[in-house]
Amino acid sequence: KAVVSTQSGHYGRGPLIAMLFAAISVVLISVIAGDYDSDFVPDAPTIVEEFSHSAHISVETENVPSGTTQVHLQAEELDDLTGNNHEIGYTFPYNADVPYFYYPQLNSNEYHVFRIKYGNTDSTWSQYSDYSSYNHADASRVSLIEVERNWPEANQYCLAEGKRLVVVHSQKVNTLMKSAMASEEVESAWIGLYDAHYNDNDTTTTWAWVDGTKFNWSNFELGAVEDSTLDTAAVSIDSVGEWETLDPADKKKFFCEELQTESVNARHETVGVIQSGELA
Repeated sequence: KAVVSTQSGHYGRGPLIAMLFAAISVVLISVIAGDYDSDFVPDAPTIVEEFSHSAHISVETENVPSGTTQVHLQAEELDDLTGNNHEIGYTFPYNADVPYFYYPQLNSNEYHVFRIKYGNTDSTWSQYSDYSSYNHADASRVSLIEVERNWPEANQYCLAEGKRLVVVHSQKVNTLMKSAMASEEVESAWIGLYDAHYNDNDTTTTWAWVDGTKFNWSNFELGAVEDSTLDTAAVSIDSVGEWETLDPADKKKFFCEELQTESVNARHETVGVIQSGELA
């Protein structure tokens, strides 16, 4: 009986050992093949700084999945003529020692947010993150000047400070100004929108921003005179965030905006870019 029992125990252990080796092999093969969690949702990237045509983006290495070898960044352009537009995006190699990227070829003077997804060598990708916080024209760039000037004087004041009268292409910036006015109890302030023909004999109304960007977003109050005359040739924002057309000779407080200039060497704009194009 002892012999039978021994043999029986021997044959019973055989399948168990085989199954154990099989399980270990599966794990090893998964690791070698770069098993990757395609359901993982990353944290949003951080906009370190946005320049006129590119953006410096960083990620937290603690949030990057093990096995990541590449990232795909996608920009969303806010409030353009067709609504918020997603760009195709760019793919960059990932190095945990250098967890930042320069996103190239952004449209100048537009406003952007960014999202990211991570991938491995087999091009298995995580889900996209949420979008980054809005950064291009935040409170640190837009300031309410609490001295009263007419519109041309306000424009010159901002230029002398190395800034410009504020340019508004989105509700976010408009809301920012409204909040600043509320906190200082200001009723009306100049912005950088004017009729390009206000000082000549052309009777055509051509609304223009001081930086030359397209006039593609507005928030004129109901009943505002949008066809300019000499007395309605400059635009201000009121305490509820609506725009009104007024005489440029009127004296008002005003908003200046810090300029965004391209300080990244051009050769850095595409450093690390593998390809542009949407990925699976």
